[in-house]
Amino acid sequence: MKALGAALIAAIAAVVVTVLLLRPVGAPDVARIESVSRCEWTEYCRAGDCTAQPLPAFTILRNGEFGRTYLGFEGDRGMPQVSVVPSDDGTRQMSLSAGQTADGVEILHVWTLKPDGAFDYRRTEQLISNPAIDTGAGQCGAFEDREAG
Repeated sequence: MKALGAALIAAIAAVVVTVLLLRPVGAPDVARIESVSRCEWTEYCRAGDCTAQPLPAFTILRNGEFGRTYLGFEGDRGMPQVSVVPSDDGTRQMSLSAGQTADGVEILHVWTLKPDGAFDYRRTEQLISNPAIDTGAGQCGAFEDREAG
């Protein structure tokens, strides 16, 4: 019985050593490539006032950390993750929470990005399908690939 136990331990040790020897040590990780596009406003209406100052230009980052999409306004420190819903016609709807009203109602930014880089924008309350409070449109540049880092 002792011989069988010793043989089992030796077999397990041989498998562990083999796995450790076959694993490449210090092999470089494959670099993740992310895509970035800068977007500018061409029109913006705040509560029906189309002379209102638009939101800042923003950047869309695809294939960011964890393979997710992020969006950041110029001047902001971070890039929050956005929800992205693709459609059959090539458009992508992106939504991002903009906080809450004093009454606790969630406010949402909603962009519809078209295949040619144009976008439509709505700010709405509670549901992305609710009527727009603010509206806008603009153009995003071509997505440029870069090594994540």
